[in-house]
Amino acid sequence: MLTSIPCSRFGRRGIRLDDDVRTCEDGSAAYKGDGLAGRHESVVASLPDDPIRLQVAGIVYWQLNELAEAAVAAGLTGIDTSAVSRDVVHSEFLADLSDSFATVLAMWPPEIVVGDGQLLPDGGYFPRLSELHAEIDRRLGAWGPERALNRLVFAALHRRAREALASGQTTVRSGDVGEVEVLRGYYPTW
Repeated sequence: MLTSIPCSRFGRRGIRLDDDVRTCEDGSAAYKGDGLAGRHESVVASLPDDPIRLQVAGIVYWQLNELAEAAVAAGLTGIDTSAVSRDVVHSEFLADLSDSFATVLAMWPPEIVVGDGQLLPDGGYFPRLSELHAEIDRRLGAWGPERALNRLVFAALHRRAREALASGQTTVRSGDVGEVEVLRGYYPTW
């Protein structure tokens, strides 16, 4: 699962907060976050150069911080990483990426001819679709979330191109591709 990769790296069984608690002037406890910040740095360093997974790790870190603050306020000394809500991570992630997704999708023409392609036993080859993907990558420039999304849009359009060609159609529509479909193509449990 996409959210479990960074979440389990923060601590599978839970995170102790003993070193992250400071005493306020009024004697109450407050969460200072140093331990989680260190864990977040370690998680980011351990992930591959995948801007999408790095963004999810940041959202998981934000959610763990919220849990830690509530735990310390309640007098608890630890949090359970399984309390991180997959739904919250997904909705935050989609909110963060919706502008980037719209930008990338707008770079694709509304209708793409795939009649130049051929179906192969393990997939297919679509020259025009591949050319468009490379052209958009060049326009986007350096590797980052938009280029990662472009790769995912290409994969979704490629799947649709195989289906279209197999059913005798010669075009696919980029506007028919949605965020969740794109992410599921790369992260199947999304």
